[in-house]
Amino acid sequence: MIEFSYGWTEGPIVKPDGTAQFENYPVVKDVTPDSPASEAGVRSGDVIVSVNGRDGRSPPLFNNVRPEEPVVLRVRRGDEEREIRFVPRRQK
Repeated sequence: MIEFSYGWTEGPIVKPDGTAQFENYPVVKDVTPDSPASEAGVRSGDVIVSVNGRDGRSPPLFNNVRPEEPVVLRVRRGDEEREIRFVPRRQK
């Protein structure tokens, strides 16, 4: 649905309430060519700071994302942060 893969470089810390928190942000690994995310500017190597306002260190990141509803990614690329907006396609 989001048409890119991402992951963390280190495992999570489990907080006393049982939720997971990562110390670092996830990184985009691969982006499907010609996908809405690709066309909007998501690139391999982008650091995902937040998804629709949710901290990128607090999974799950995309459980509440629905096809054909806007997604706002805040990413860090080098020393710059930017917002990237795209609308995921419905899977066929």
